[in-house]
Order: sequence, then C-alpha cells, then structure tokens
Amino acid sequence: MEFTGERLVPGVEGLEDLYTEHVSRYMLAAALARSKRVLDVGCGCGYGTHLLALAGSAEALGIDISPEAVGFARSRYAREGLDYRTMDARKIDLAGSFGLITCFELIEHVREDSDVVKSLARATADDGVCLISTPNADTYVAGGEGGDNPFHCREYRRDEFEDLLRAEFEGVTMLEQRWTGGMIISPCAGGGKPGVPDGIAVVQPDEMGLAPEAGSWGPAPYFLAACSKSGATPTPDTLKRAFVAVASDARYRKLKEEFDQRGRWARKLDAEVREKDVLISRLRDEKASLEREFDERGQWAQGLDREIRDKDKLINKLMAEIDHLKRTAAMTGK
Repeated sequence: MEFTGERLVPGVEGLEDLYTEHVSRYMLAAALARSKRVLDVGCGCGYGTHLLALAGSAEALGIDISPEAVGFARSRYAREGLDYRTMDARKIDLAGSFGLITCFELIEHVREDSDVVKSLARATADDGVCLISTPNADTYVAGGEGGDNPFHCREYRRDEFEDLLRAEFEGVTMLEQRWTGGMIISPCAGGGKPGVPDGIAVVQPDEMGLAPEAGSWGPAPYFLAACSKSGATPTPDTLKRAFVAVASDARYRKLKEEFDQRGRWARKLDAEVREKDVLISRLRDEKASLEREFDERGQWAQGLDREIRDKDKLINKLMAEIDHLKRTAAMTGK
C-alpha cells in the first residue's frame, strides 16, 4: 500500500519515527485491552488493531473509511478474534458497546469532529475507556514543505480539545505524548506546562556516557485523552503513571532535533529567496518596460528631429526662393 501522508503504512523506509509515535499509543492501549471487547476507530492499515488483539482482547475490531486500508489490514493481519470493516467514524453502526475504544490521530481529519465524539461515546461501555489522540496545535509541526499537514481539517489547543470531549464524556483525563530520549506518554502538568512524571529520572548520560545532563522536557506535540461516560469511572492506574513505550538513542534524538531546526531555518531562508526572486523578477519587468518606453520615446524624438530638419530645409528653400523672386522683381522694376 502506497504512503500518501494521510495514514501511516508500516515498513516504509524513512517513517521509523512516525511509526514509533503511532505504535506507542497502541502499546499503552494494549495494557488495558486484556479480556475486553476492543474497537479501533480509524484503524488505517490495521497494525495497531493487531497489537490490541495480541494483548489478549476478547475481540478486536478495526474500522476505517478507506476500503483500500481495510483490505490491506485484512490481508496483512488475519487472526482469530480480529476483524476489520469499512465504516464512517461519524456513524459507528455496531451492536453492543466496547470496554476499550481507541481513536488515534483521526479526529483532526474530520470536519464534523463533534459527530465523531458523539459516535465514540455511544459505542463506549458504561464502565469502558475511550482513548483519543490528536496533535497539539501549539507545538505540532508536520513534515514536508511549509510544515502543514494537508490532510488535517484543523488542530486543537488543549482547552479546545478538552471542551470538545467533555461535551459527550463526563470523565476526561488528559495526557501528553512527547519525545525525550525515547517516547513517553504522561499525565498533563497543571496549567498546561510540561511536567516531570513521577518515578521517571529526568537525567540522561551525554553521548560519551560520562556526565549526566538535564533531560529535554519541551512542549508535547500530541495530546491523548482517556474518556469515560461517567465521572465516577476510575481512571486506570496505567494512565496515572508515565508510560515509556520505546527507548531510542539520545544522541540521535538531539541530532534529529538539530536537523529539524536547521530544516525550519532552511525553509525560512528558502522563502526569503523566493520573495527576493519575485522582487527581482518584478524589477526586471519594470526595467524592461522602462527601456521599451525609453526606446519608443527615443524613436519618436528622432522622428521629430528628422521632421524638424526636413521642415528647416523646406523653410530655407522657400526663403531662398522668395528672396530670389524679390531680387528678380526689383531688377524688373528698374
């Protein structure tokens, strides 16, 4: 299946970090999936639904609006107790309710976001949990030129995302997902500021493994919310602690961050170059126009100059003829 940028395709070279971001959410959800009826909304290629099935769910069902993605999932991840169906997330039409629902990186793709949340709430069991993730509008930067994701209808700030969810879910626990030395999902800090999760050491060795240095806890590029129909439904203990999904090389992460920063700087410089190219083109057009006007006026002036010289010659000729006639008349009069 071809990667277009709309949905992740596992195994595509160059998407390793993107895969880590996506699969981390499913690894967290897998800790809650055992013996539950699980629904993965916006399952895409199905790798995450498959992971939930492997975690011991009673039933795992992935739904996606794309028949191509569902076909790919069925062919790649066939397993007993696992199924995929083509279905619109705004109109989930399934019998019964689910103890665990995942809806990762979908809601920003749909204009009718409130319809999706209503549909998710209807499908969530009274004692179930619905995990919903979306990019953080304040910090998320998409790949590619311009840093925008053309498949996103909108992106949310924390208060916007939380308000959208609380319209249908009484219980909402907000989490953050960020890169550190690896990938971490943790409870949101108060006031929306980056926090240090309990029980996690915020030091890491330098690239030589010698002196520790402060860990990087910048703004989180993603939100993940655990929602329940009732505020009385307890938040699973798994979601109260920081969840480190995948460890990666800290030096590589630093280099990637520097590469991303230089990429943004390069895009800025490229934009300035394009602006200057536009200005240069406009000035060249203006110069060419002035040169044409100058040439036209020069030709017009040369034409006038020739006409004046011709008229001067005619005047001189006529004056000479008049003078000759006068002399002739004077001589005849004598």
